[in-house]
Amino acid sequence: MKRQCGYRSSCRTGGNHTISIYTTLALRMGGVTIVLYHTKLRKATPNPINLIKTKKEKGVIFIIKVIDSCCGTGKTTWAIQEMNGHPEQSYIFVTPFLDEVERIKQNTKVVFYEPTYKDNKRKIDDFNDLLCRGENIVTTHATFRNSNEDTIEYIQQGKYILILDEVIDIIEEFNNICSHPKQKVNPTDIKFLKNKSVITVDDFGKVSWIDDSYIDRSEKDRHDEDGTFKFADVEKYAKRGNLLSIDDTIFLWEFPQEIFSLFEETYVLTYIFEGSLLKPFFDYYKIEYELKGVGKKIVEVTDGKYKEIYCLVDYKQNSEDFQTYQKLISICDNEKLNNYKYNALSIKWYKDAKKIKDNGSEITRLRNNLRNFLRDKNNAHALTIMWTCPKEYFNLLKGKGYTNTRQLNMEERELPPSEKVKILKKLSCHVPCNARATNDFIDRHVLAYCCNMFYNPYIKKFFSKKNIVVNEDAFALSSIVQWVWRSRIRSNQSIILYIPSLRMRIIFKNWLYEIS
Repeated sequence: MKRQCGYRSSCRTGGNHTISIYTTLALRMGGVTIVLYHTKLRKATPNPINLIKTKKEKGVIFIIKVIDSCCGTGKTTWAIQEMNGHPEQSYIFVTPFLDEVERIKQNTKVVFYEPTYKDNKRKIDDFNDLLCRGENIVTTHATFRNSNEDTIEYIQQGKYILILDEVIDIIEEFNNICSHPKQKVNPTDIKFLKNKSVITVDDFGKVSWIDDSYIDRSEKDRHDEDGTFKFADVEKYAKRGNLLSIDDTIFLWEFPQEIFSLFEETYVLTYIFEGSLLKPFFDYYKIEYELKGVGKKIVEVTDGKYKEIYCLVDYKQNSEDFQTYQKLISICDNEKLNNYKYNALSIKWYKDAKKIKDNGSEITRLRNNLRNFLRDKNNAHALTIMWTCPKEYFNLLKGKGYTNTRQLNMEERELPPSEKVKILKKLSCHVPCNARATNDFIDRHVLAYCCNMFYNPYIKKFFSKKNIVVNEDAFALSSIVQWVWRSRIRSNQSIILYIPSLRMRIIFKNWLYEIS
């Protein structure tokens, strides 16, 4: 018999949360929880942020372990090994893709639960219910990013270990994560909210909602006939403390940083951490971390029998097998195909180029060069091709023979839309420029990276408020290396790589040939 207690936030008063306490008596049989009774009480508990401060005052030191090791070196395998070796611990494993969710469920000895949509509830609601029950959980970045006050309470009580497979998008433009297009805001909206004393913005851009609830206003104050409220999302995220304003021009959403302090241990599995958003985010909030690497060692399992296992080792920069990679990666050096200026192929470049419609435009030239490299120079079959550009410009660059590996068959066309989308992603020759942690394209070997990666200028400005300087070249390098390692280079097989951007080509070559 296992007695479990969970918390559900219902309202907020000052520095405390008023919460419902659910006391559950449950029986565990064969890995299944059978609820025998479920009662409910109410009490006030301290604000989660105050709980963090209390833990720090008691001398508890939070040091996150960032496992910074090249793609394919065994970071996820180490994590699975670690979880299998310590089944008494409670784990939350967060990964970018559903395929990796299945990998964790199939390769771990302990039972992992995946949050799902059910009973008209969102995935984050099911995630919180699983936390309340104290289950091991494997979920995606998208679900984890929706963490709310309930999530904070449940993690606080659950003594979980977090394993974050690849860094999450820790800060994003608010308009990209709105629940509905009508919830998006523009500079005029932001100034309106400030002038009407609906919100305040502190010196570091943090937005606070100080007006009465907009969500609970009367029927006559509704913004649209469909019942949506223009600023409902603004209120929700501002009250959670997740909303930032940059120069009264744009809102940014940020992940609740206090969550990282609630876990017993936290591991981040990544490569080129210096180029991630998480690095300046940790620096901004003074979240301590240490870099580690992954290695192998021989251990004795029984008398006279040994096996090789993965282990964490001291971090060593440039520990990659560059000599092998140099032999396997052939970079296109055709002057005509590479005839682009240093900052070309950035988002701004694409926006400017799109305005020119004639056949001599830069977009047309890039499409011709891309087709020339893929189809003429290398005679590549769609099954072998992997290329990328900013997703907004995909339709301008796609072409016959390098859009999809094949069409959907009759059976696949009858599948639900969500299932068809999954299949089409795997069949696509175009792989998003920020792709990480997927093996769906491990057979591709003719590659074209038509991007020039820079930080979002508004996010840069946010970090600059505390004099945090981001490393844009490391960000660019991290992006292209992670993308290239989706291909068959992961299996130590040769690839051909086209990088039309001069800046990206220099950055990648300097890394590959260990040039400072």
